[in-house]
Amino acid sequence: MRTLTIIVPVSRMAGKLENFKSWICEIENYDIQVIIVHDKQDEKTTEEVQKIIRTIPREKIVYLEKTVISPGLARNLGLVESNSKWVMFADSDDVVRIDETFKLINEATHDKQVLVGGYSTIDLNDSHPIPKIQIAKSKIDLAINPGLWRVIFPSEIAKTHRFTSYRMAEDQEYLLGIGIFNRDLYFSKHIVYTYYQGIKGQLTSNSDAITELSEVIPITLTYLQKCDSERGIYVSVVVLRQVFTELKYARVQAIQNVRVRVASIIKLRNRKKLQLFVAVMIILWKKMIDG
Repeated sequence: MRTLTIIVPVSRMAGKLENFKSWICEIENYDIQVIIVHDKQDEKTTEEVQKIIRTIPREKIVYLEKTVISPGLARNLGLVESNSKWVMFADSDDVVRIDETFKLINEATHDKQVLVGGYSTIDLNDSHPIPKIQIAKSKIDLAINPGLWRVIFPSEIAKTHRFTSYRMAEDQEYLLGIGIFNRDLYFSKHIVYTYYQGIKGQLTSNSDAITELSEVIPITLTYLQKCDSERGIYVSVVVLRQVFTELKYARVQAIQNVRVRVASIIKLRNRKKLQLFVAVMIILWKKMIDG
């Protein structure tokens, strides 16, 4: 059994794999397995991925190729194949900082702890991109910035839930599905990941993927119905983040959908949860406005 498995879905990434190449070439010196799940939709991506992994020791790479049409279903295939103590997820257009990741793993005090690292964001739309660091210190920080790729899971916990086929917020539903806010979380300042924005073809620029949020948000609301007030704060933040994302990208249609969200919340018929949700909405909105 290896120390770490990193599961990487790849789809339509021809000409955009430089970030992936930059870190996967470093794995030779670590006890690591990388599972590449190629959601095959073109031949060019196949050729480029194969060219990159030819330089990597074969025992460190598992290459799966299947047409599944969503990152979540690709990750599920990777989970079945993984055989390591820890599991991490990465996107093929970002960079995993292997050295910092292993430093974080070595800090774990027991093997049932979920590890939450820091990450940097680089927006390529900026004329002079500067990395912005995000470090979580608490569960509320994780709820506000719930990037799946900043979390390192004990394998037995990672396999307790499966991703949905949705292309947006499927990672947030997964985190709620494994009960992330019920777990023993270890927060670290190690920057384990660099997330890139502004790369052509990302799902945030896909209007069809954005519209799927209208189906994901009601699912997230079911988690709010089931949890107590303490955990309800975190789940409320996740729901609101999804609503704001829908507003940001889908515009007019999203504004109409918000009316449906509010109606769903009111149907909870629980005054405390409704008050909690509204309070968290105001706090999160202010935090986003203040930057």
